[in-house]
Amino acid sequence: EKQEVVDLHILSEDELRRRCEALGGSLPEGPVGKFYLVAQLRNLMRREELLVEQIQQEAAAQAGSVETLPAPPQPPAAAQPPVAAPEAEELPEEFDDRDPSELSAGELRRRLRA
Repeated sequence: EKQEVVDLHILSEDELRRRCEALGGSLPEGPVGKFYLVAQLRNLMRREELLVEQIQQEAAAQAGSVETLPAPPQPPAAAQPPVAAPEAEELPEEFDDRDPSELSAGELRRRLRA
C-alpha cells in the first residue's frame, strides 16, 4: 500500500487528474495539490475494486454457484450508515416542560436523577 502511494506521487499532476477523470471522479476547478490528487485517485481505485467484487459476487449468486467469498473491506467510518436511534420512551404523565433556567437547584437534581 505504501509503495502504491509512492508510485502515484511519481506521476505528474496532469496524469493524476486524467486518471481520476477516467475513473469517474470529479475534481474541483483550479489548482489542487498533488496530495489531494493522490488521495482522490486512491479512493476512486478502491471504489472501483469494491464494485468489481460486488459484481462478481452477484454474478456468482445468479449462476447458482454461490461460493463463500471474503467479505469486502468496510468503508471508512464516515461512510457507514448511521445507527438507528432507539425509540423515545413515553414521557410520564407528570412531565413538566418548564424552562430549566426557572427551576431551583434541588428540582434540577431531582429531574436529573429520575
